[in-house]
Amino acid sequence: MGNVHSIFDLIYPNDNDKLSNLKGNDLKEFLSRLDKYMLEYRKNLSADEKNSFGLELECNQVTETITNEKLSRLNLQGHWKTATETTLDDGIEICSPILKDEKRTWEDLYKVCVYMDDRTKNHAKAAAHVHVGAHSLKDNESITRLVELYSTYENIIFRFGYGEDLKGREGIDKYSSAVSSDFWNKASAIRRFNLNYNEIVELLRSSKYRSLNFNNLCRNENIFKRGNTIEFRCANGTLNPIIWQNLVNLYLNMVNSCSNLDLDIVYKRHQLVSRYTEFPELYDEIFLDQALEFADLIFKNNVDKVFFLVQYFKKFDINLKKTKPEPFTRILTKSHDSL
Repeated sequence: MGNVHSIFDLIYPNDNDKLSNLKGNDLKEFLSRLDKYMLEYRKNLSADEKNSFGLELECNQVTETITNEKLSRLNLQGHWKTATETTLDDGIEICSPILKDEKRTWEDLYKVCVYMDDRTKNHAKAAAHVHVGAHSLKDNESITRLVELYSTYENIIFRFGYGEDLKGREGIDKYSSAVSSDFWNKASAIRRFNLNYNEIVELLRSSKYRSLNFNNLCRNENIFKRGNTIEFRCANGTLNPIIWQNLVNLYLNMVNSCSNLDLDIVYKRHQLVSRYTEFPELYDEIFLDQALEFADLIFKNNVDKVFFLVQYFKKFDINLKKTKPEPFTRILTKSHDSL
């Protein structure tokens, strides 16, 4: 059917409109068109060429040996490897090499998702982890701002990360616990005591089973080194390549925005949300004003904002008996000729 009455007839794709300023009928029309828009796979994200990332796809009821053998035949760039995933029943984790926002990256991800989607049942406990190269954070101030940004909008990030689901996966509290209150206090300590880089690294390191994991940060600042990453862990497992691409786009833009983040907006918002950050069960709910504000803070064009908001709102589904919303992505017809 296509995107009938596209939202981009209302706002221009490459503009950077302040969506949080929409009111009244303008907001209603925007939300109505947003609700009808179907996400599609993009050739690239126009990310900074310095950005790098890595993906960890968790899958259930599939053997590691067979998957490794098959992955080697998919003509993937770099070495995609598998490991046993002990949090799942007969599960594995497929780990990508270091990736860039390039055509080949998204072609390879598509191949992996299509192949695995035909051979595994994505388990209720499966997660989607994204590592972002820490060298993209330019200095101590950028790291502190990322912690403050994440702490303030963690509820928005969680719901977005649910992907095709309306709730967090089974075990999310155990393997990707919310960090908002704790990390906000740590950011305050960084500023109050003017901590240096190594002190910041030590302060932010803790259990890796947190929604934002700093345990992989290297002690040497701003270096490009395998393993020097920030890990985003809250997203539900998925084999939908559009959701994966959308996750990467969010996390890269969050990191990139920290060099010039408007802290006044973040601090004002934190005063409003701090009363419910102790209750992650509220993260399932829609927070309209906060979501629009978050999109304006981190994205530089309307396309990215729309792609983020469609996945966050998920067709405005409010039927609590459902576990999945109406589909909001349109994947290309699968072709297995090359697989």
